[in-house]
Amino acid sequence: MSSDENQAPRASDQKIRLYEGIGPELHARCESFLRVADPVKIQLGGIMEFLFISSQGETSNDNVPPEKISSLWHEMGQSDPEIFCRQILEMSFLHGQR
Repeated sequence: MSSDENQAPRASDQKIRLYEGIGPELHARCESFLRVADPVKIQLGGIMEFLFISSQGETSNDNVPPEKISSLWHEMGQSDPEIFCRQILEMSFLHGQR
């Protein structure tokens, strides 16, 4: 066997070891990102809640009834932090820009 033929398997083995080393590190980074992403999503949902409620102030012509807001809060508490965002988008599409 020539030295070039010996180099090919060694290079392949090195690549495999490199990928095996990167795999767990990449997995750990993804896990860390996902652990951070969930609380951020919940916080952004809370911000959207305040924006939604502030949009229903005295200058709004078609206020959302308190029962509807209470229902939205309940849904948000049931692991749906995007509910207020969807409600704002729905209002924007139904009523246009204000």
